Amino acid sequence: IDRYINGNWGTIIKGEPVYAKLLNAGLHIRIMDRFPGQTLIRGWDFGFNHPAVSFRLVDTYGRMNIASEMLGEKVDLTEFVPQVLAKTDSVFGKNVRILDYGDPRGHDKGPSAKETCFDVLRDFGVNAIGERGSRSYVEEGVKQVKKELSLLIEGIPQLTIDPVCSLIRAAY
Repeated sequence: IDRYINGNWGTIIKGEPVYAKLLNAGLHIRIMDRFPGQTLIRGWDFGFNHPAVSFRLVDTYGRMNIASEMLGEKVDLTEFVPQVLAKTDSVFGKNVRILDYGDPRGHDKGPSAKETCFDVLRDFGVNAIGERGSRSYVEEGVKQVKKELSLLIEGIPQLTIDPVCSLIRAAY
């Protein structure tokens, strides 16, 4: 009540996995082969308590593998972005084509913020895109992921998750 009614800080309640009925560990948990020039899609989710980034590799068939993940803990975005850039270089190297997508709420300024999260990313040379002003992005995103988990390309789902991604596996 204190948190939801009075608006005070409190514990964040964990939810249920969103895609549990679709996710089949034997089919969806796998390591993707890597090759030079491969596309890497970083998905940014903003927030001070737990900023997060997922790293999706795309193969020549258009299949995507969530190959890595990163979760911050009470860290400002100006500290988190350099950590993400360093992880990108150390895990994926310089020979990848990077596309960045951000949560549409990253266009909003907080009450005391001078810049949006997208502005901060740009300050570090990260040109993320995300639909500004979209309010239905959550439902659209859930539909898209369900489609990616269900569509088989050459017998492999369009979306797979690397075994190292324990947080994403638990959330899915």
